[in-house]
Order: sequence, then C-alpha cells, then structure tokens
Amino acid sequence: MLLSKANLKRILNLFGLLLLSLSFCGYSACHVARNDSKSVTTITLPQQILVNSTSYPSGTVLYDSGYITGSPSSLTIADCSSKYYVGFFYENDPQYSPNETGQSIFPTNISGLGVRVYAKNQAGPFDDEQLISNRWESNRSGLISDHTLNGSAYRLQLVTIGGKISSGILELPTALARVEYRENDAHSANGDDASELLVSPTVVNVRALGCSADVSSLTFPLGNFISADFNATGKAGSAQNNITLSCEPGTNVSFSVVAPAVTEGDNANNTAIALSSSGSETVATGVGVQLNLNGDIYDSGTNGLPLNTKIDLCQSSRTTYAEGHTSFKNYTTTPDGCQASTVLHFSANYIKTLPTITAGTANAAGTLNFIYN
Repeated sequence: MLLSKANLKRILNLFGLLLLSLSFCGYSACHVARNDSKSVTTITLPQQILVNSTSYPSGTVLYDSGYITGSPSSLTIADCSSKYYVGFFYENDPQYSPNETGQSIFPTNISGLGVRVYAKNQAGPFDDEQLISNRWESNRSGLISDHTLNGSAYRLQLVTIGGKISSGILELPTALARVEYRENDAHSANGDDASELLVSPTVVNVRALGCSADVSSLTFPLGNFISADFNATGKAGSAQNNITLSCEPGTNVSFSVVAPAVTEGDNANNTAIALSSSGSETVATGVGVQLNLNGDIYDSGTNGLPLNTKIDLCQSSRTTYAEGHTSFKNYTTTPDGCQASTVLHFSANYIKTLPTITAGTANAAGTLNFIYN
C-alpha cells in the first residue's frame, strides 16, 4: 500500500495523540479509594480538670485520652507514586507551628499548659505511633502501592510546658489534627486527607488549685503575768491574729504547727510550745505557749492545736479518671473545699506545764506550714 504525504501526516498525528493519551493515563496521585472516606476520630474531653497552682516540671502529663479509633475503621489510600509524603499536622497550622516548645508539645491559651497528639495505624511505613509535629515524612519504602488504614486512631495529651499553670478556659479548635498523603511536601500538592481528629467539647475548665496568704508572719503579744494570774485551767493571757487565704474555690487545704514541744511536765496533749532558749537562766520555767484556731471550718476550742501534726482545714470530693485527670466529684458553683476568701482566726495563750512557775522571759516561735492541692 502506498501512502501519500497527507495520509502519512494524519497517521503520525494520530500516533502522537495516542502517546499523549497513554502518558496522561499513567499518572499517579494519592487519593482515598472510591467508596471510601477519610477516618474521623472524636475525642471527648473532660469538662474540667484540676491541677495544682505550683510549678510543674516540663513534660508532666495531666490528661491522656488513650488511643481512640476513628470511623470508618478501615479505608484505602490508593495510587500513590513512589515519592509520596505523609504530613502529620495540626489543623490550625501555623497557629501552633511558631510556638513549638520542643518534643512536639504545643502551647495552648492556658499558661504552662500544652497539647500533644499522636496518630497510629496510618498505613504502610507509618503504622507505628507518630507524633503530630507539623512535619512531612517521606515514603520510607520506595514502593508504589495502595495503603490500607486499619483502626486509624488518635491520642491526645495535656502536658505541662514549665512554670505555673493558671486557671482559665482551655480553648481548642473542633478539628485539631490530620494526617494527609501528598505527592509533594506541600498542603496544595495532589493528594488526600487520610484521617482527622475532632475534639468535643472544645473548651475545658482548668482549675489551678492553690491559695495565697495575706501575711507572711503572725505575732501574739501576750504581755506580763505572774503565777497567780493563771486560772483554774492553768492558762493566762490571750492575743488574736488572723490570716486571710485567697484560694481557687474548691482547694484542699491542710496545715501544721511546726514548733518544739514542751518536754518536761504536762505538755497538754502535745499542744504546748516550748519557750525559746529554754534552759537559760533568764527564761521562765513551768510554762509554754498554746496556739488555737477557732472558726467555722476548724475549731480547736480551748484545747490548742497539736504540734507537728497535719490538720485538714478544707477538703473536697474528687474523682480521678482512667485518663489521668482529676475533677470535682459533684461540682457546683459553690464547691466544698476552701473558698475564694477564707479567714483563719488564730489566738495564743500561756499554759502552765509544771506545778511551779519561775520568773523570766517567755517567748516562743513556730512555723505554720500550709499545703494546697
């Protein structure tokens, strides 16, 4: 068969179109397989968590959701090329990116508190635990294949990032993190999201428990007395002073009176504080100092406060959950425990410890140790 120049040109053009068509059909790009959809995990956060207002070492885990499997539990990422990338990103990037503190813990709007997220079962070379780190990971296998996510899951932790944690409302976006397959290391490249993490609720009441006192020391000027001034109960003199505690409502508070106890005679059930420089010629004998606390939350009456003994002032009912966080068991707007302002009414008096009292100075000192949690 003889071909004219016109026929030969048409055949060559058709061959060129065929090559172009074949080249186009051979292109690969990661995508969620037909009839599949990305896996979505929803982690239910506690409505409130309790923390201490003291400084925590960086990296302390205060809440851990554990791994929560998404839905659907299985899907396939198909037709990836041999040089695809997998991105482990927070949804609100770059909100978290510039503030990274290390170890993929990202700050939140609560000072001292960060968030850390892990993903697992993300298919192929990424089935092991992976940190959401706002980074791209390149395909390690070099193989072109489909990847099936079985049991795609996420884990969320609230982690300390150093310093004190303040009370406040922790705010997180509804969509928090995602895993995406792309042909290049860019969100705009061809590809698809494989999985996503949602949180609900998006706000958590963070209660940083603790108190501060309005004074750093108390003095009780008892004045001068003679042995005849001691009454039938063996006591003389009285002086009062107060401490006001400003607390995160619901804080547990305990305290102790740390002081040397009288060792000779009657120490009144371990409530008699020994005089300073006891045993010196100028110091009185046969007496000690007794400290009392009277009020609604604790009342020692006239018995005195036991020395070097933990005394509970305010206690609240709490529940510790398997996820690691703690919350008030039956929280209301007026929880138990110490309130925002708690006034402690202290008083002091002399107490007779020996049948005979000798004259001299009668000063005593001790330390009030408060524990907040």
